[in-house]
Amino acid sequence: MIKNTIRLLVIAVISMLFASTASASDTHYNDAVNVGKMLNERNASLENAVKSGDIKKIHTLYDDFTKYISKTEKAIGKVSRKTKRDKLMSAYVKPAKVTRERVIYEVSQYRLIHQMKGLYASGKIEQAKKDFAKLERLKKRSVEIKKKGGYKSLPSKIDKDLTKLTDRVKNTLFNGGTKRVSIEEAEFLILHDHIDSTEVEIKIIFFDEQLGAYRAKVGPKNERYGYWFVQVHPYTGIVGEVPIR
Repeated sequence: MIKNTIRLLVIAVISMLFASTASASDTHYNDAVNVGKMLNERNASLENAVKSGDIKKIHTLYDDFTKYISKTEKAIGKVSRKTKRDKLMSAYVKPAKVTRERVIYEVSQYRLIHQMKGLYASGKIEQAKKDFAKLERLKKRSVEIKKKGGYKSLPSKIDKDLTKLTDRVKNTLFNGGTKRVSIEEAEFLILHDHIDSTEVEIKIIFFDEQLGAYRAKVGPKNERYGYWFVQVHPYTGIVGEVPIR
């Protein structure tokens, strides 16, 4: 009688352990799927930005997107059975990594250009020139990696915008700002100066003779209030705030 009771208790404990293990496995799998779906959503948003050729939008989405690649890989790593993990990786992580590889060098270039502009504005010219050499290496590396990996080419607008920004920085650093900024370029430089916000628009822009620079009223898109004034140097293209007068 006692032996039967012990046997039944052992069977019950083992059954509970198996049930607990299965439950934990299901939880890890569901967690991985949920995080993977969120990664897919971010991947779709980034791909839309790529299709539109909007390097600024790509930049603003990039960090959160790459964070979710890591989160998804970590969640998948907790799932039992390699076959399940492989399927989840193929469904969520691999497509996201392809998207990341397509734009990683362009994002790096965009951020380095902005960094150089900041260095120049703060008087650190030599450091900015060193970063320009780094930028040239990035561009060369980008071509090599994409050719080797067979990645789908990006819309030409991305390269054109990066080239415009690069040419202006190059002119400022190495040619002393001899090429005058047009009003169209001034608008372009203002919009790309606010690299962490895609919801900014120029309300009005003109050349202020007294100021000796372009002067623009900038603010949130489709809003009547909350705007501010900036100026653009007519030769260096440096953007700065202007006191309201």
